[in-house]
Parts: sequence; structure tokens; C-alpha cells
Amino acid sequence: MIFNRFKDFGLTFDPVPGPQTLTTPHGFDALFPASQGSLYGRSPHGLTAAFKRPTARTAIPGLYLCGGGTHPGAGVPMAVLSARHAAAAIMTDHALQSTSPQTDTRGGMSMGSATAGPKRSLSSGS
Repeated sequence: MIFNRFKDFGLTFDPVPGPQTLTTPHGFDALFPASQGSLYGRSPHGLTAAFKRPTARTAIPGLYLCGGGTHPGAGVPMAVLSARHAAAAIMTDHALQSTSPQTDTRGGMSMGSATAGPKRSLSSGS
């Protein structure tokens, strides 16, 4: 039983799920009709089905996909790789785009001149 194997790794269930929790593709289809019984999104059919999986980026700005139903596919290693793709897309799309040139300020901080006094702040109005 798989629950004994889980226990070997320190994962226990209380109460232990019984046979009534078993879900087959037919049962999954009944619970989620749009899935057509496929646990990982659209059922892959045909030779090129693997290439039709959605990628991390979507047409909706800010919405990214990852998991077994997205590229590269089902299974824990592929779902983790999918998460890496999504994280990379987010990092690329939301990278800091500084419009200011890099500068080198001696002493590590910017300070007003001791002889000229403090400068008026444009942001505070004072």
C-alpha cells in the first residue's frame, strides 16, 4: 500500500483515506466535466500533443502557468521544471528597468555639501 511507503518517508495521514476516496479517470471526469478525465489538463492526443501544451506566459498580463498541464509536461520533475520556466518568465517580464544611469558616489552615500547647506527636496515641497 502506498501509505506504508509514505510512512517510510515520514508522511502520515490521519485518518488514512479509505477506498471511497479513490478517483478513476471516469470519476474525475464526473467531478470536473471540462477535464474529460484528464488529471493534468487537456488530454494529449496525437503525435504533436506534447507541443501543444500551454507555456508559462499567457495572453493575460501577469498570469503565468506552471504544473503538470503546462510545458514541459506531467510528473513531479516536469512540473518542477515548469515552475522554473514560470519563475524565469516572471523575472524577465518584471525585471527592474532603471532609467537612471549608474553612478559612483564616493563614500557610499549621497550627501549635501557641508558649506552649501542642505538642498531643497523636490519631492517634499520644502
